[in-house]
Amino acid sequence: MISPFSQVKAALFGGIWPPGPVAFTLLLAGLLVIALAHVRMAREVGRLSERVRSQEARLRRLEGRPRELSEEEQATRSRLLTESLRRLSRLLQAVTRPKRRESDEELS
Repeated sequence: MISPFSQVKAALFGGIWPPGPVAFTLLLAGLLVIALAHVRMAREVGRLSERVRSQEARLRRLEGRPRELSEEEQATRSRLLTESLRRLSRLLQAVTRPKRRESDEELS
């Protein structure tokens, strides 16, 4: 049985081992291409991971903000705020009105 390593050697170098200068140069060129591809891929992965981190940070900032309300929600909120202001206004007027004394009522 031929070992897998022997099969790779035969495929790469035509059965010649150790490789000659041309085959050795081709081998080094192939390794250089593979190394450059890995460097390029690592840079791209770094760039993409940085984008993911920035998008996650942006999402966290947006989640902290109140979401925009629909028109219906805005109308309901406005109506409720108006009613609350009216109630507060009435309460404030009731508290700040001078109390009439019974003696004042008798005089009038």
